[in-house]
Amino acid sequence: MQHGPRVAVIGLDCATPTLLFDDLRSEVPTIAKLMDNGMYGDLASITPPITVPAWACGMTGQTPGQLGIYGFRNRKDATYDGLSIVHSGSVKEPAVWDALGANGMRSLLIGVPPSYPPPADFPGWRVGCFLTPPSSDRYAYPQDLQAEIEEELGGKDRYIFDIPNFRKAGSDVTLDQVFKMTERRFRVGRRLIQNKPWDFFMLCDIAPDRLHHVFWQYVDPAHPLHEPGNKYEGVFHDYYRFLDRELASLIELIPEDAVTIVMSDHGARPMMGGLCFNDWLIQEGYLVLDEPVDGGPVPFKDVSVDWSRTAAWGDGGYYGRLFLNVKGREDEGPQATGHLSGGSRRRP
Repeated sequence: MQHGPRVAVIGLDCATPTLLFDDLRSEVPTIAKLMDNGMYGDLASITPPITVPAWACGMTGQTPGQLGIYGFRNRKDATYDGLSIVHSGSVKEPAVWDALGANGMRSLLIGVPPSYPPPADFPGWRVGCFLTPPSSDRYAYPQDLQAEIEEELGGKDRYIFDIPNFRKAGSDVTLDQVFKMTERRFRVGRRLIQNKPWDFFMLCDIAPDRLHHVFWQYVDPAHPLHEPGNKYEGVFHDYYRFLDRELASLIELIPEDAVTIVMSDHGARPMMGGLCFNDWLIQEGYLVLDEPVDGGPVPFKDVSVDWSRTAAWGDGGYYGRLFLNVKGREDEGPQATGHLSGGSRRRP
C-alpha cells in the first residue's frame, strides 16, 4: 500500500497564542522558525477547554457531547453516585491512530491523553499520559517499552507523568518538576523516534499547563494578585527558552519529508472573579437541599439533596458543569413537568 508522508505532532498542553506568537516569540527561535517557514494561527478550542476532552476531540474529530467526555471526571451513569475519572477506554470513537492502524500503519504516542491504563492492543507503541498513577507498574504498550524508557532515564521512577498536587506542592518544587518533566519526556521522545518504525508520531507535554496554573499571577502584570519584582517574574522566559531547545533537539530527528505540527489543546489567561454555581441554583430554585448548609463552602458530595424537587446541579470542577435531573431518566427526576420553565423564577 502506498503511504503518504509521515506526520509528527508535538503537543504543548496549554500553550497560549499570546505567549508564543507575541510576548515570548523572541525567546522561542525554533517555534518562530516553524511559523516563518510554514503556517500558523489561533485554533479555537472546545467547550469546555479542558485537557482530556480537548486532546480526545482533536484526535477523533468529535465534540465533547459526541464523546460523552467533558472533563477529567464525568458522570458514571444516570444515578447520583458521583463522578468517575476518565480513562483510555472512555473514548469510544476511533482516533487518527485507529484509522492508520486499519491501513497497516503504526503510531508512536507519548503522553497523549487519555492513555491510562495502556490498551491491551495498539497499532504501535504508546506511553501513558498524566493520568497514570506514579506507582503504576504498567504504563506503556507493549510492556517491554517500559524497560527501554527506564534504561534511557537511568531508573524505574524517573519518568514524570505529572506533578502530584502541583497547586499546593510549593512553587519551587513545582518549578523544578516542570523542567524535569519536559527534559525527561523529550529525552524519551528522542530515543523512541529514532528506533521505532512509526508512520504517526505524537508527544504531548503537560508541563506548560502546570507552569501556567501555578505561576501566571507572578508573571502577568494584569493579574489581580501580581506583585511587581517577585522572584518568579522571569519563569515563563526561562521555561520557554528551555522548552524551545528541547523542541529543537527533537525536530532535528524528524525526517525532512515528514509533516511537523506543533499544537496546543487550549490556552490560558488570568481568572478574575467567579460564580458560586450551586449557590445560584439554590437561589433560583433549581437545586433544593434537605437542609441548609452553614459555615462556608462544602463539597457537593457532602450535602443532602432533595432530588425529587431538584432540576439541576453543578459538580466536577471550576468550570461550571451543569447536570439536569430529568424525569424518566434519573431515578428521582422532578415529578412536575416543565420544572425548568416556571415563570416565577428570575432569569440570569
